[in-house]
Amino acid sequence: MGLPKNSASATEDEILQCITTEPHVEAIEGENVDLIFNLTIPADLSSDRLYERTVWSADRQNYCEIYRGITKCHGDDFVRRAEISEIWYPSSDGEATRHGQILLQLRNVTMGDTGWYQGELKTAHDINNVNTRLVVKESSEQPEDDDTTGPNSKQERVVVAAWWEGFGAGVGVGAGGLGLVVIGGIIAKLVLRRKDSEKTSSVPV
Repeated sequence: MGLPKNSASATEDEILQCITTEPHVEAIEGENVDLIFNLTIPADLSSDRLYERTVWSADRQNYCEIYRGITKCHGDDFVRRAEISEIWYPSSDGEATRHGQILLQLRNVTMGDTGWYQGELKTAHDINNVNTRLVVKESSEQPEDDDTTGPNSKQERVVVAAWWEGFGAGVGVGAGGLGLVVIGGIIAKLVLRRKDSEKTSSVPV
């Protein structure tokens, strides 16, 4: 049997080792989402005493882990759509802790991916867990205003709206403004007729 852990050292270990994350992450279906977990371990923890870093799916049927420099995902869903990675930041001399992050990327999320995901940090000292809730929202239908072609396209509606606003402004300032609008239309027709005549004259006899 091993010696029981001293209560004071246990409290100290809990301070030196922890895992945290954002409590709530939102995404739109079809997007790729990153779940980030922040890690803190004792600065003097050797690599052979740093065990698995794991992220579990909401249904606990899939998970990805990092252990001794090897990353691997388990479960049909995570094998196809998930990827895990980590980064560790150097600690300064005399600093008691070392910090890092693990990142789980889940590709092409669906409404069914909504749920609680758990990050787990395991070392020779302790095991720490933290949960984050992923909420996947339904993608909205493409609004009609985004249409770029056709008689009711956004572009044509903008042109008509701009012309109408200009026409209204002309009427508002009196007959002179209305006259400018009418003259502008006549000039445009004359230019078109001139272009048509030039095309006709260029045809060889």
